[in-house]
Amino acid sequence: MAKNNNENKQKENYLEKRTKANGDNEYVVHGSPSKTVWGKIVVALIVAGTVLLPLAGLIYALIQG
Repeated sequence: MAKNNNENKQKENYLEKRTKANGDNEYVVHGSPSKTVWGKIVVALIVAGTVLLPLAGLIYALIQG
């Protein structure tokens, strides 16, 4: 039987904080943001903004006109 390699892997951080020489902080995202909770929330907001809001505006304009 093959060994399960997942046991040896450590959990990788998706977000890494780096401090620049001038004291500013920068955040680097590793891996796919769509696998995180915040990434899924951002995708849902983008979909709502590009699909649902124009559709609601169109329905509103048709009712008013």
